[in-house]
Amino acid sequence: MASIDKSWMQLRNRSCLEYFNGVESFLDYAFANVVEEDMKIKCPCVDCDNLYRRERTQVQSHLLYRGIKRDYTKWEHHGERDDPTDSSSDEFEEEENEMQTDDIQGLLNDLRPHFGWDNDGVNE
Repeated sequence: MASIDKSWMQLRNRSCLEYFNGVESFLDYAFANVVEEDMKIKCPCVDCDNLYRRERTQVQSHLLYRGIKRDYTKWEHHGERDDPTDSSSDEFEEEENEMQTDDIQGLLNDLRPHFGWDNDGVNE
């Protein structure tokens, strides 16, 4: 997959042509990957933070006037996928799954006294 230029995201001057062109490139990319029929995407502006789905003109307006989340460097909500040659993401996923299992185990241990559970049936 070709590298996507995201340098515009770090620009503080949202009225410059480079920022505007970057927004347009982002919108073209994101809407080319829309799977929903309503043609809305999650808005990555600083206020919406990818929580709210909006139409192209709304997202454009938000990005131009409010700015994009500068730490949204992997456009995972807009069609960008992991590099299949990057094995570090697999290792990270394994670690994350192990942490989630540990968190669940800890939660179950914390709930034991409240439900009268003994240690049988829940692994330490």
